[in-house]
Parts: sequence; structure tokens; C-alpha cells
Amino acid sequence: MEKEGDGRCRGCFFRRCRSRAVNRRLRGSRREGAEHRDASFEFRRLERTDRTTTRTDPDTGTTHTTYNDFGDVTSTTDALNQTLSYDYTLPAGYADALGRKTSQWQGAVTTGTKLASWTYDTLSKGQLTSSSRWVGISEYKTAVIGYNSLYQPAGTTTTIPAAEGNLAGTYQFSATYNLDGTLNSQTLPTTGDLVPENLNYSYDSATGHAYSLKTDYGGTTKQIVLSTQYTSYGEPAITTFADSTTAPFAQQSLTYEPGTRRLAEAKTLKST
Repeated sequence: MEKEGDGRCRGCFFRRCRSRAVNRRLRGSRREGAEHRDASFEFRRLERTDRTTTRTDPDTGTTHTTYNDFGDVTSTTDALNQTLSYDYTLPAGYADALGRKTSQWQGAVTTGTKLASWTYDTLSKGQLTSSSRWVGISEYKTAVIGYNSLYQPAGTTTTIPAAEGNLAGTYQFSATYNLDGTLNSQTLPTTGDLVPENLNYSYDSATGHAYSLKTDYGGTTKQIVLSTQYTSYGEPAITTFADSTTAPFAQQSLTYEPGTRRLAEAKTLKST
């Protein structure tokens, strides 16, 4: 068994440690032994819960966190005494067994200011149905239309409240997928003076990497990404853009550091 520097065995918080160093430590007066047992019990209790209730940071100050009986965070209070509270209650009236948040509040739950809310399971068990951001009484909502057999969203709607004026309304997005789960196509809705647009993706048959992109905008079909090349690590290396297959093109070239694979250089080249 691996020992730490003071002789304690790692991972023995819940079973009796038989190391010689611990036995020596337990020797001594009855009072010292009792103090050791009390301290040991407290240390084990904290290890079992493993919940940080107070954290002090030199930049952000002290943050206090509370939990429910399931270990879910129910509130956080920062150094400015600003409290964010979280609720996990489902519409049926009981707490979500998966620990998923159903609402977020500034201040106390139900009496504070609602900031966000979530619903689940109505379309597919275990999956998100909708999420909302709240500004006062205005709700900005994204809802899933349905899921396919791989639990991928077949479409979503985004609803903008009347407070946004001409932007207000409901916008629908849809998507189809290939058998391997990769994105096949997307449909973007009418927005302002922009007409609907269909995007179609193709992939390299050998590697499965995205290779090209075709768009159908207002009835006009164009190939706007002609090709994509990758490094041996699967990183994009050279992407060729154009307005069509016969138009002048531009290329974006990316190079990476050999050891860390961090981006080292980005170049944009145009055809002559």
C-alpha cells in the first residue's frame, strides 16, 4: 500500500489503517487518543461529503455555497452578497432524479428574479425539451421540435419576445443527419430581409472529416467551401473558399507547433 510522507496510507479514510506510523501516533495519553479520534472522525466526514461550502479567492473574494440532500448546488453567494439560487423541481412536484436544474434565480427561488428555466423529457426521456432566458417578464426561448433515433435534435425553434420590436417572432431551424451521426444538412429561416437558406455538408470518405459545403440561398445553389485538407492529427490545414466552382477562390492556411499542436500561424491567400 502506498504511503504518504508522514506514514499515512492513502485512501484509508473509511477503513482502519494498520501502518506502523499511525499506530505510533495513536499511542500516548487517553486524552490525546480521544482528541485524535475526534479529529479523525471530522476529517472523514468532510471527505465523505466532499462539498466546498466556503471558498476564498484573492481576486473574487469569499463565495458561500449551499447544497440539497442529493449534493446539488442550491445557491451561491459572492463577496458582493449577490445570491444565485437553483431549483430542481419538475412539473410533477418532485426533485429531478438526474440533478438537472429547472430554474435559476437571482435571490431566492420563486421570490427572486427568474433568470433562466429548463424543461425536459416531454419529447424523449432524459433529453432537453426547451431552455429559456428571462429578462423581467420577457422570455427568450429555444425549444426542440423532436429527436431522431440517435437523440439528435431534428429541429429547434427560437422565440424572441415582443420587447425586441421588429426582431420579435418565432424562427425555426431544422437539420438532417447521416447514418453515422454527422450533420448532413441545415435549414435556416427567414430573418428580416434574408430569405431561407439550405446548407449541405459533404465528408471525406476515408477520414470522415468535413470536406465541402454547398448552399442554396434564394433558389441559387453555390459551392462556397470547395475543399478542406487536414494535418495527420486531424486539424484543419488548408480550406478553400469560393463563390462557385469556377469563381476566383481564397485559401486559409493554418500551421501548428509540432510539440503542443497550438496554432502557430494563419495565412489567407487568394487566387491569381
